[in-house]
Amino acid sequence: MVTPDSLGERGADLTKYRALKPGAFIEHSEMSIELKSDDASIPPNHIFDRWGKTLLEASEAYGKSLGVADQTKDHIEATGFVEVVEKRFKWPIGRWGQGRKLRAIGRLNKSHWEASMEGWCIALLTRALKWTVPQVKDFLREMEEALKDDNIHAYHEVIIVYGRKPESVSENESEV
Repeated sequence: MVTPDSLGERGADLTKYRALKPGAFIEHSEMSIELKSDDASIPPNHIFDRWGKTLLEASEAYGKSLGVADQTKDHIEATGFVEVVEKRFKWPIGRWGQGRKLRAIGRLNKSHWEASMEGWCIALLTRALKWTVPQVKDFLREMEEALKDDNIHAYHEVIIVYGRKPESVSENESEV
């Protein structure tokens, strides 16, 4: 899971801005931790719903919000990049996607989630929310079981944002 670096998202973008030559491009990708479905197959208070809310709460309490995916474009624009473009992709988790490509992405993405969830949350939940390791393990077991349910059509968004450093200050009105 991609997280903001130690400078914070705005500071990281400022560092990247200063490092690039005029006219150079930046590309940034983020994965949302919130799981969604377009067909209401994730019922209210389901573990997938609680997963996103819990990790957002913990990350904000820890001072490193995992909710940066929806803010990436704004951060890059505020830093001074121009011609900023945001592209959003729905990555299925599991085999339910329509078409060969989405089913393949879904299978790989499910494996990614299964292999990565503990690393994404154990330190965060035990440090920020003061959960015990057994509590985290129970939370993870519930997630693992839910990932096996092919009737749930869960996905997460992957957001790609790219933009160009202006050739001159006048192209962007103000230098950072």
